[in-house]
Amino acid sequence: MVKIANDFTFSYGFDSNERLIYVLRNLDGIYTEEFLLYCPDRTIGITYTQTDKQLTDIVICRYNNNAIVTVDHAHIINLFSGSSFQYTKEIYRYLGSALVGMEEITGDTMYTKSYHTEYEVTDNKFKLIKQWIN
Repeated sequence: MVKIANDFTFSYGFDSNERLIYVLRNLDGIYTEEFLLYCPDRTIGITYTQTDKQLTDIVICRYNNNAIVTVDHAHIINLFSGSSFQYTKEIYRYLGSALVGMEEITGDTMYTKSYHTEYEVTDNKFKLIKQWIN
C-alpha cells in the first residue's frame, strides 16, 4: 500500500537583514529543523530531526563574487546497524559571470564508488553531457 503524503508544511524564520536563518519542515509528520549560518564566502545549513535531535544533513554553499561555486551536502542515515551518510558535491563553472556548467559527484559510505554527472547550461537549462563511475 502506498500512502499519499498530504501534509507538507514549512515555517520560516528570518534575521534583521531578512536572510533566511531557520526552516521547520513537516513532511507528512516527519519534522526537521534547519538552521542557516552565514559567513562572508559561504552559507552553512545544519538540519536535525525535531523529535530526537538527530543530525540529518549538513550543507555548505560556497560563493565567489556572489556566484555559487560549490555545494557540499552530507545526508546522515541512521540505520539499525549504525550510521552511514550520502554525499553530493556540486561544482559550478563560469565563463566570466555566465554560468556555463556544473559537475555533480555523489557517493555514500556503504559503497566505494562515486558517481559523476556533468551538465552544461544552455538556454538557462541544465543539459546532461556525460556520466561516469569512479
